[in-house]
Amino acid sequence: MKVIILYDNTFEFTPAMLMRIEEMGVEVEYTHASTLKSAEDADIIFGCPPVETLKTALSLKWHHLPNAAIQPYVSPALYADPGIVLTNSSGVYGEAIGEHIIAMVFALARCFPLYSKQQREHIWERDDYGTRWISGSTVSIFGIGDLGKNAAKRLKALGARTIGVKRTLFDKPPYIDEIYDLRSTDTVLRQSDFVICCLPLTDATRGLFREREFAAMNPQAYFINVGRGAIADTDALTEAIRGGTIAGAALDVTDPEPLPPEHPLWDLYNVIITPHSSCVCHDVQERKLELFLEQLNRYLSGRLLKNVVNFREGY
Repeated sequence: MKVIILYDNTFEFTPAMLMRIEEMGVEVEYTHASTLKSAEDADIIFGCPPVETLKTALSLKWHHLPNAAIQPYVSPALYADPGIVLTNSSGVYGEAIGEHIIAMVFALARCFPLYSKQQREHIWERDDYGTRWISGSTVSIFGIGDLGKNAAKRLKALGARTIGVKRTLFDKPPYIDEIYDLRSTDTVLRQSDFVICCLPLTDATRGLFREREFAAMNPQAYFINVGRGAIADTDALTEAIRGGTIAGAALDVTDPEPLPPEHPLWDLYNVIITPHSSCVCHDVQERKLELFLEQLNRYLSGRLLKNVVNFREGY
């Protein structure tokens, strides 16, 4: 059985990590994702190959992605065998992104973007009215998957009232006080002090937050996005912040991405921008490897794989 391991700027292996895969008793080919021309003899691909090579992978049965996002591999029609099993690395990033969200909430609640600007300008001036309590605040979390779950647990521990929003309803977990589906978006937005987007990008979520949704928010509320930039209309968000429709935003993802240097969001004092870095932690590569090894062991022993992508749903 042959496994093609692809590395790129988001995923790199050390020799020791490669040896751990070889110890599973499989043939391993290790190459940079951009140089892969054909995968015709691969049974398994781990990585992000050029999309055009997938039709050459006549023996491919399982494709595992080192990321949680599945774009651009969202269609089975891309593969030689439309019955391909596609899995992702959901679960690797949740704790890191959960902590990143908490950092954003604290920074916004304590006016750190304003104070950072004042520090650069050597201004000693206190904002007595812009701060927010996290304890007792209402936080809505759109998307209660791995990312939203980790954020909700931490915010609940800080004393926040947590509202979960899902595409479809399910049993309410203990770290969520109330749960709604997307049809109740306006109801949720009107009562939220912090609106946190952890949703995957699908046809149903693209452009979910537009001028209408920002207008439904409390003028003192903050918008936080760690999902995908295209879930929010960037122009509408910019105008909502500029015009005081909402209090500000913290964005780890933008549309377009990277955000152009001339974009006005960079210069707004009540906006935090991080470069899609919420997933970064010192051991992220090892976490990805551990998940793949668990998956490979499941595959070789004929057990069901985790994180199987539903092509119809798009995640």
